[in-house]
Amino acid sequence: ERVQSKMVTVVAIFLYRMNSMNITKKYLSYLAPLIMLVASASSQASDAQAGPYLGIDGSAFSLDGSSDDDLDPRGVRLRLGLPISRVFDVEAHFGFGTEDDIAAFDEIDVVFSSVFLKAHAPLGARTTAYAMAGLTALELTETIGRREFTDEDAGISFGFGLETVLSRRVDLSADYVFYSQDVGIFEDLSAISLGLKLYF
Repeated sequence: ERVQSKMVTVVAIFLYRMNSMNITKKYLSYLAPLIMLVASASSQASDAQAGPYLGIDGSAFSLDGSSDDDLDPRGVRLRLGLPISRVFDVEAHFGFGTEDDIAAFDEIDVVFSSVFLKAHAPLGARTTAYAMAGLTALELTETIGRREFTDEDAGISFGFGLETVLSRRVDLSADYVFYSQDVGIFEDLSAISLGLKLYF
């Protein structure tokens, strides 16, 4: 019951973020299957071995345009995770990135939140590979002079990565995540992230 309660909290935080972007109703059809899958996995969570964790990462984002508009904002990502079985975690991402050394805009900012179902498999005594799929809500703001142009989007996201144990409570993690497609004038948003995973 405690695991299910924490899982509901993670999803609730994500829904609150989506609602603040006014896109909850439009993309609820994406989220419903994920909630059902997570709820099913959490019913088997009595044998989960680890507790909740916090990830702190540096992220190199990639905003790919249709021509020469590719941008590479840099930023920070926070991850809140909860094991719900021996194989699956629920993981929420909250992050931002910015870039101001560009010709087309004075500044461009990305803010996003995601919820993922994450599956992992050991590669050895200390290293684990993982894959994840879920939903992302994001906001992209382009600043030109005193004017700001904002695009909001939500959609299916997926990624993969590696984790290596550094100590009993700390892992080193690295991953690639495709967050969203057709973000304003850009074709997609993805990121490569490197950071630490801290167990409570």
